[in-house]
Amino acid sequence: PHTSKKDLNDKYQIYEENGVKEYWVVYPGEEYIEVYTLANDKYVRHDVYANDETLQSVLFPNLKIDIKEVFEA
Repeated sequence: PHTSKKDLNDKYQIYEENGVKEYWVVYPGEEYIEVYTLANDKYVRHDVYANDETLQSVLFPNLKIDIKEVFEA
């Protein structure tokens, strides 16, 4: 919780300003991941992946991650 402000505000702005093309925010307590992509120099939320889904990177189409495995104890 103490890093969420930093992740959602500070890092978001720094990454956006520096042209980071894909940005993931992981919510371990809620077990989901938000994926943002850069479009016209601004981030847009591309998708949200829950525990029963497979995340597929926009930037690296061959990168697929089973979300269930990410949050296994």
